[in-house]
Order: sequence, then C-alpha cells, then structure tokens
Amino acid sequence: MNNKGITILELLIVMAIIAAMASFSVPATLDFYRSQQMQSDTKGILQALRETQSKAMSVESDSGFGIYFETARYISFKGDSYAGRDIAFDQIFNLAPTDALSGLKEIVFSKSEGLPNEISPAFCSGICTPCDQFGSKNPCQAQAGCNWSGGICRGTCQSCSSFLSPPTCSIQSVCLWQEALLGGNISIAGNGATKTININEAGLINLQ
Repeated sequence: MNNKGITILELLIVMAIIAAMASFSVPATLDFYRSQQMQSDTKGILQALRETQSKAMSVESDSGFGIYFETARYISFKGDSYAGRDIAFDQIFNLAPTDALSGLKEIVFSKSEGLPNEISPAFCSGICTPCDQFGSKNPCQAQAGCNWSGGICRGTCQSCSSFLSPPTCSIQSVCLWQEALLGGNISIAGNGATKTININEAGLINLQ
C-alpha cells in the first residue's frame, strides 16, 4: 500500500491558487458593497426630501421645512431657513464613508404649497452702454442716466443691476431681466459614479 502525503510544493500551489482567486473576488465584492451603499444613500435622500416637502404642505406647526446638505451628511429641519430653524426638530442623516454630497447647500419647501425656495433671486443683468456710444437722440434718451444735448449723448449710464423690475430693466438697451431660480440639483458621488437628484421650480423631486 502506497500512502503519499501532500508535499510542500503541492501545498504552496494550492495556497497560490486560493490567493489568486481572492485577489479577484475581494475587489468585486467591495465594489458591489459600495454600490449598494450609494443606492441606499440616494434612496434615503429622496425619501427625506419627499417627507420634508409633505410636512411643509400639511402646514405642520405652521412652518416651512427644509434640508441642509453637508459633504458627509444632511439635516432635516423645521423653519424657513437653516440658520433660523428650531433645532429641537433636527434630524441628522450620515452618508456612507465612501459617498459625498455636492450641489445645493439648502432647500426649503414653503408651507402649504411645498414649493422650493429661491437659490438665485430675480435681477436685471447686463452692462449698460456708455452714453457717448449713442449717435442719435432716441436710443440715448431711452438709456437711464443719458441725456441728448447739442447733438451729443451725455451723462453716465445707470447700471443694469440698479433696476428692480422687469419693465424698467427691459427698456434699457442692453439690460435683460433674469427670473428667480427655484430648486436645483443635489449630487451624490461614490465608487466612481455620480447620481443627481433634481428639485424643479414646481417642487417635483426626481432622480435623473
């Protein structure tokens, strides 16, 4: 009867094969785990946004409700701004260590309507045309700050940003009224991928 044990060489070969298999399987397992974490964080933010909007629309405690976003966490709060919130109602949600947030820093939903707050107010944009650039009376006098005198357009044009309403802004030669921007995007990055959540001006919350 010939009994042969496992030689050291055979044992080393088996160990090398196991190590090679592990080197392929471990990264794949980590990628899957991180991908699942990112999906979980994304779903959590979507749920928090919708619940916060629902609270505002129900006029709970007669207040707006919002969410403040940091890089590694987000905070649901009661109030019309994060700075002026009632901290007793704060709810803090931490992200997975491999995920990070960017985009909007704060979103507040108005009570009753549930509409998002302005991220950029309406304003009159553009650079006014210097008075001496006008060669005729009518365009000269249409520009605030300019005056036609002696066949020459004189004065100092009034900056576009000083006009606070669409009618006064639009009659200026190069000024353009920009409407307020409502809502915005929140991005979740992790594991080499990025997901974006959009809150539009009507308050609709969607994963893009």
